[in-house]
Amino acid sequence: MPTRRQILTGATATVSAALLAGGLPAIADTLGGETGSGDSGKQTITTPTTVARKTRAGRERVPTSGPVDYVGVRFDQKVPQAGRIRFETPNGLSDWQLLELSSHGRDDRPVDTSTELLRAVPGTTGYQLDLPGGTQAANVVTIDTTTGPKSSRFAIPYTTLPEYHRQPGTKFFTRAGWGADESLRFDKAGKNLFPDEFQPVQAITVHHTAEMLSVGGDRKAAMRGIYRFQAIDRGWGDIGYHLLIDPEGNLYEGRHSGDNDLFPVFASVPIRGQHPKAVIGAHVAGFNAGNIGICLMGDFTSASPTPQALETLVRIATALCKLCDIDPTGGITYVNPVSGAKRAIRSIQRHRDWAATECPGNTFASQFADIPQRVAAAL
Repeated sequence: MPTRRQILTGATATVSAALLAGGLPAIADTLGGETGSGDSGKQTITTPTTVARKTRAGRERVPTSGPVDYVGVRFDQKVPQAGRIRFETPNGLSDWQLLELSSHGRDDRPVDTSTELLRAVPGTTGYQLDLPGGTQAANVVTIDTTTGPKSSRFAIPYTTLPEYHRQPGTKFFTRAGWGADESLRFDKAGKNLFPDEFQPVQAITVHHTAEMLSVGGDRKAAMRGIYRFQAIDRGWGDIGYHLLIDPEGNLYEGRHSGDNDLFPVFASVPIRGQHPKAVIGAHVAGFNAGNIGICLMGDFTSASPTPQALETLVRIATALCKLCDIDPTGGITYVNPVSGAKRAIRSIQRHRDWAATECPGNTFASQFADIPQRVAAAL
């Protein structure tokens, strides 16, 4: 039996043909019928354990007690803006960097006041906050995704996607492949902190991570940092996005959607015309049920996503629209089936169209109208 990753990505023409013959549309077919090399096969995957340290910080300089890759800040009360941060290294203090407030969150609880995760300056030995007026202190977590004790598992790390026009060999990394510590989804008593619940797909929402990722950055480490911050430090129990895309166009499995299902994202094999159900995420507070979140890694406030990332976004959005019978350029009245919340919205939309946020960045947002059009052309 093909793995769920092979079915999702259309790794082999045989899988595609078999599904089509049975009336189940393969995503491979929506991607043009190209073939890839399939699963990487089970391997021993060795991953550094993510190490996080929490500190209560004011405006004074705070030394760090270990390596730092990412920093996140959580406030005790609502603030109009998140302020700034600068990092200390052996070479001195960096420039101030703006912190961006997050509008993510689960539908079943109040939204906390937190920043997006920010990548620290390499070699960070300390940091200093410039807090918004009236705020005396905030909760800071520093996250080390690369130097912790290593652990291993035997699993399939990735599937090679069909050959795209611009990036042959693009990969889809499983949760095991990027090093998700599945124990973070459970409390000490073994209770699942974010149970897998599913609702029919209505919309697709696009985000950016707002992280500063260099060209040579470790994308798997970035995944582990986002996962840790959202699952534990923001208390969601898992990563909030369904799928993530790196600047090279590689795709990453986000939100957990079951151990035995054939498809990531979905409750089971999605059958076109049968209202496929997607696991509920935590990427648009109040409007998550039936809303698939795709996040591009990077900060697109003053830069555009790479052509490779946009190509993968268009191809996976095309596949999802075909499977879920979504008109990519159409308008819908979204109804949260759990809370009853309604919103008139486009079926493929930016995060900022749901909430007061700059996500997915001003530059990308100004160019975004091209994405639904490209999906419609592909369909």
